[in-house]
Amino acid sequence: MTYLNKNAELQRGYNPYIDTAEDDYGTMMDVGLLLMEEGDTFSICEEEKECAVLLFQGAVEIAWNDKAVEARRPDCFHHEAYCLLAPRGTKITLTARSHAELYIQQTPNDRDYAPVLYTPETV
Repeated sequence: MTYLNKNAELQRGYNPYIDTAEDDYGTMMDVGLLLMEEGDTFSICEEEKECAVLLFQGAVEIAWNDKAVEARRPDCFHHEAYCLLAPRGTKITLTARSHAELYIQQTPNDRDYAPVLYTPETV
């Protein structure tokens, strides 16, 4: 899968598409694509922003609040999604089990709620 980033060539790691620190185009969101290879680990914990992590393709462990789920999605066109939605201050750790591509979106939200993991069975 190829993600079109108008600003830069994609690299392993987090590739921002919209960044509130620079110009959020009025969206009030940070949006980016995380490219991971087997064994890579990436953590997210924003004190003021909720976070959505959507697996486009690949295999990752998604861990948060003493929970962990192995998520696999061969591609986003023929297989249902895994998506974690977590409130501000939730530490999320992603560990790649293979090449993986994940959409990450964060936005300010002062409401607290229980994190929700959407799986192929619940989508």
